[in-house]
Amino acid sequence: MDFPERLNRYELILKEDGKNPDAIGKALFGLMKELSHNFSKIFQSITSDNGIEFPGLTSLFQNELAVYFTHPYSSWERGTNENHHRMIHRFIPKGTKNQYS
Repeated sequence: MDFPERLNRYELILKEDGKNPDAIGKALFGLMKELSHNFSKIFQSITSDNGIEFPGLTSLFQNELAVYFTHPYSSWERGTNENHHRMIHRFIPKGTKNQYS
């Protein structure tokens, strides 16, 4: 899971335990806890797709930052994220087990 900040292009990549809402929520909550008061300084908004792993984002970040959801099949609405995925997949192709897992 990666989180690019749209304004400053800061990228943070996390390894989560799965692609379900509980695993994503746990990873994000851990990140919020680790960064504590710096979290809202680093991240001002999150733009997500409508995947089944992201339904709790709005409630998780309700007082911290703005959460936006893109339209289905509209990858151009998440341009920064798509560009970062392209760079990541140059080194870690999709579906491969690697030293970073």
